[in-house]
This record gives sequence, structure tokens and C-alpha cells, in this order.
Amino acid sequence: MNNFRIAGLIILLCGISLLVNPAAATNKVIDHGTVYSSSDLTNHFKFEWKTYEYKNGAIKVLAKVYIEKKGKWAFLGNESISLQKISKTKIKLSIINLSGFKGSPEYIKTTHSLKNYYWHNFRPDRLLKGHYMPVG
Repeated sequence: MNNFRIAGLIILLCGISLLVNPAAATNKVIDHGTVYSSSDLTNHFKFEWKTYEYKNGAIKVLAKVYIEKKGKWAFLGNESISLQKISKTKIKLSIINLSGFKGSPEYIKTTHSLKNYYWHNFRPDRLLKGHYMPVG
């Protein structure tokens, strides 16, 4: 009988969390990956990411950054990259870096849809080339 109560409580809590944050139920992972990079001969970095598409069409890249120390990967911090289509010809790119600093947004002129821009420009030209790695 206790197992049914526990299962019911878990289902109830999951339902409440979806009511409190309905966007959490609509985010879907559209990409993920890992890139390795070196800033010089001594600093090697690993950048792991998951890319989410939100119901409103926005795209967010959530990443974990690691540095190699004594042959092992040490967690350095989290990074968040947001892409939003703000007009027919403009995308807003915002980054919150490892220290929590949110820099000035970058505005990109393009006629691509946001998803198309992500797959054909942002991912191959920036993510896969490690452009968001820390500089050592």
C-alpha cells in the first residue's frame, strides 16, 4: 500500500511542476555534442552542449566546460547561449559565460529561419570550431 502512496505522490509532484513551469514540458533537445580545443600547449578544454528548441521558437545552448588537469577533466563551469529571431532579418545572440557575466547581445543579419541558421551557420562555424571555449 505504501508503494501506491509513494507512486501517487511522485505523479502529483510531476503534475504540479508542469503546471508551475509549463515551458519545461515543451522544450526539446534538438542537438548535443562535445568539442575539444586547446588555447595553447598547456590548456586543453572540453565543451559539452545540449541545444534546446522552445515552444516559442527560441533556441538555447546549455554547455558544460571542462579543463584538463593532470590527465583528468575538471569541471570549469556552465555557459548559456540563446538565439532568438527578433525580426524577419535579424537574430539576437546572447551569452552568459562561466562567471555569470552576460555580455552585450550580438545581432546577426540573416534571412534564414532561426533553426536553419543554427544548423547551417551557428553550429558548424562557431560551436564545432570551439569559438565559445575559454581563452587561456
